[in-house]
Amino acid sequence: MAAVAEVGMAIRDPRVLHLAKAAGMPPISVALAIANLDYALRRGTPEGHLVSADLASRPGGVDQADYMRTGHWLANDAAFVAAGGTGDTVEDIVREIADKITALSGHDGIGAREPIRSFGLNSISVAELAGFIATRFRRRVGLLELMTTATPESVAEAILRPDTEPGAPQPTGTTGKRGGRLPAQCQADLDRLQHTIGAAVHTHGVTDPVSPDRFRAVLLTGATGFVGRFVLHELLRQNPELTVHCLVRADDPARGLERIRAAMREAEIWDEGYAERLTVWPGDIQQADLGLTEPDFDRLSGELDAVYHLAASVNLLSPYSTVRVANTASLAGIIELTLRRRTKHLIYASTMGVFPQYFSNFAGEFSDHRIDDGDDPDLDTLESIAPPDVLGYPWSKLVVEHGMRFAGSAGVPVAIMRLPQTTLSGETGYLQSSDIKTRIMMAVLDVGLRPTGFRYAWTEPVDTVSQLLVSISRNPGRRRTTYHLVNPRPVEHGLDLADFGVETRECSYAEFRHACLARGSRSPLHQHWGLVDHFARYWFAPTASPSAPPVTADALSADALVPPAWPGLITTTARSLSWMVRHEQTWPFPRPRTSLDVDALLRRAGHLAERFSVKFDDAYPAKLVEGLDKLVHAMRDPAARLREERLAGVNFLFSRTLTNRAALTSEYQQEPAIATEPVERPVFIIGINRTGTTLLHRLLAQGDRFWALRPAELAHPALPVGKPEAARNEYVDDLLTADELTETMHGIHEVDIDAPEEDFPLLDQSFAGWSYTVRFHVPEYAHWLTGRRSGLAYDLHRRTLQHLGWQRGVRLAAPRRQWLLKMPFHLAELETLLATYPDAIFIQTHRSPHEFMPSWFSLTESVRNASAHTSDPVAIGREQLDQMSRMLFGATRFRAAHPELEDRFLDVSYRDLVENPEGVAEKVYEHCGRTLDDQSRARTRKWYDRQSAQRTGAPTHRYSLDHYGVTQEELDVAFAQYTRFVEDKGIRMA
Repeated sequence: MAAVAEVGMAIRDPRVLHLAKAAGMPPISVALAIANLDYALRRGTPEGHLVSADLASRPGGVDQADYMRTGHWLANDAAFVAAGGTGDTVEDIVREIADKITALSGHDGIGAREPIRSFGLNSISVAELAGFIATRFRRRVGLLELMTTATPESVAEAILRPDTEPGAPQPTGTTGKRGGRLPAQCQADLDRLQHTIGAAVHTHGVTDPVSPDRFRAVLLTGATGFVGRFVLHELLRQNPELTVHCLVRADDPARGLERIRAAMREAEIWDEGYAERLTVWPGDIQQADLGLTEPDFDRLSGELDAVYHLAASVNLLSPYSTVRVANTASLAGIIELTLRRRTKHLIYASTMGVFPQYFSNFAGEFSDHRIDDGDDPDLDTLESIAPPDVLGYPWSKLVVEHGMRFAGSAGVPVAIMRLPQTTLSGETGYLQSSDIKTRIMMAVLDVGLRPTGFRYAWTEPVDTVSQLLVSISRNPGRRRTTYHLVNPRPVEHGLDLADFGVETRECSYAEFRHACLARGSRSPLHQHWGLVDHFARYWFAPTASPSAPPVTADALSADALVPPAWPGLITTTARSLSWMVRHEQTWPFPRPRTSLDVDALLRRAGHLAERFSVKFDDAYPAKLVEGLDKLVHAMRDPAARLREERLAGVNFLFSRTLTNRAALTSEYQQEPAIATEPVERPVFIIGINRTGTTLLHRLLAQGDRFWALRPAELAHPALPVGKPEAARNEYVDDLLTADELTETMHGIHEVDIDAPEEDFPLLDQSFAGWSYTVRFHVPEYAHWLTGRRSGLAYDLHRRTLQHLGWQRGVRLAAPRRQWLLKMPFHLAELETLLATYPDAIFIQTHRSPHEFMPSWFSLTESVRNASAHTSDPVAIGREQLDQMSRMLFGATRFRAAHPELEDRFLDVSYRDLVENPEGVAEKVYEHCGRTLDDQSRARTRKWYDRQSAQRTGAPTHRYSLDHYGVTQEELDVAFAQYTRFVEDKGIRMA
């Protein structure tokens, strides 16, 4: 484009000329104007040489306040059309529009006065029709009108009518929308807000606010909303001295408090002690003085230290004109409250949805976009994705953001919290049924179909987001104004709904839509297709959107008082599915039915084999499939008493095992050296649980002589592909949190992701492991295990040890050590174990059955109750007394039958271990042909001292034989042979 020689305006109307001069626009010479007009006429092309402003057709004329700001800018040929009209008649335009509708819908014979909506256009087609009208006739027609009341004739008449009425189709290209500026209505509202803020600052001044760490009274708007109830919970939790004033739409304070109580109870976060720390004000943010009387407004202004403004209308399909009063104009009352009497902190909840790339999942043309701290959205792009006359919500938030920054520039202490699209609570699983992403997920589960491009993805939990919002707001050293409350590194693990027992079939978007529409009003997406159709090309993009959103959250990390603890996808899925089951009576959608089905699990195994490029039979040999079938069959028996809300977790347990098998098979194929990895003289600690096995295991692991298995390796034995080693820890942390195992075992067996753990998951890969008989009541399965050999289980055990040894020695360059393993159920399989590890060394711990059996009963009951209806303690006592006594008797009989192996066994008394742990460690080292060196001795002593100090304040694990219906005499009889064996060995039992 040529350089600009002269800039200005050639204006005929004296009043417009006066306005132009006042706006700083110089008039241009008549000669230049004529020359440019002549050039443009001769060229006759939209080259952009001549730019004119169609001001005459603006409603209100010159006397309109926004006259100079809302002109219709045109170039060359458009200017001539504007001056002389299109030259078309109503009939001509109707004909062209009808032809376009026919092309989009396939319907012929379009009537001029028939509603356009009657021809079955979806939102994408409506948008295309609006684009055609804007391009062909240079008139904007609101999408909402096209989807509701518009006819071809009404559109044609509006195109030809220069004095278009409000609400009718509007001209394109106002100056307020070009060059990254707000739409005219948004700009007008911002102007009013800035005027209000300026007046309030002038009237009240800006005083020094209370330090955020000294807040004693705050106002919260939107306390009954999805996010508001959790922010209220966090305000009260993080600051025990705080009083929270809540503005609630209610007839009186009592009814307002009941609304808050009901909202928080629904989310399972209400504490009755909160009531005395809440002050409820019946009011409405859309009314003057927030709906309060002048004396109440003034009194409240004098009591507050901060205002948390969360109230908003969150209807995504509402035009800006509908939400502007609730979402934008309401800031005026909030500002007045913030500044009157004394200056308060103002914390505002905005949305990441102001960025079109965020709401579009960074898909399509946004695949290479990112959002950094300090960024603002590109307004032209936002308008193209979210036209304000259809999707007004992000615009309303954006206007307030600008108003907040204006207040901040005047000295008001403000913070803008851009919230992610959050749908659930990570702690309780509570779900927001009205959220569009929740509705899509429920629709997928409802029809069993997932459109191509649908991705089961992580979402920021509302409770963690609320923790961050409150934490940042209470930081006196807060340095930023705007915060992105997002997790830039979500933990997803490549999971699928099928991992939780929910099967769906991939299909086209059209098939998915048709199936949902066939459900009528029962579909979760009923009356929401306008929004879904509009964003379908992004939300169901054929190329996957990034699992980690390209969003910078450095400001969040810098100013949050406590680092965020984002739960992983395993945790959020398990808890949300469980919540739906617990609240089936009030959940508005059909609940997903989670099944425990062998055929479904085998189909999942087939998909996993394909995903990891391995043969099905290599990953899942026939004996493994047999074990899976036996276990699932036993667990489906009513005697197992599985709770329905735990079925998703049980499915995930099995699916995780199938995934590990496929991943290990793939790793083995790619790294043949694993087959030759040595496993020499492994040491097995084989005492019954509660005889000091965990203490001895972790004590010995402190030195540098042994390798012990860590929880991350047991949960994810194959190396993460394309991820750092730390991904294993993230996975096991998510797994333990979702499984609630850490909480269940607290005070019984402390689970620590950095501490050695039992190796039963290596045997469980075969689905023929004794640990399943502890976790679940499956007597039929236990009987099957008793009558078979566990060759496959121990083959997979050894192969996995080879994988882990290769990973540590070759990939991670760790010095090779002797494996140290621990699990009581090896006692039941000593013959198979020795066939697999001919040079194995054994350490058997001993304790009186009167001490270890009550503790074992209690552990079994706790573990089973995590997934089953309350277990019968007497039944547990009988079952486990029989199983443990037979296992110990079998081990003593094996040792008696194989005296040649006695030099492999070292017997350790529990009493000796707790009284002289260092001495026992020294004996173990000698038994293994090693010496307890000074460095290992020091580490062992330091660890034991630390553990002793921690146990001092730990909860006491209480249990008794009576609770389980077992007498002292019955114990003596059941373990008589074991007791004689211990006495013959001279092992101290008491």
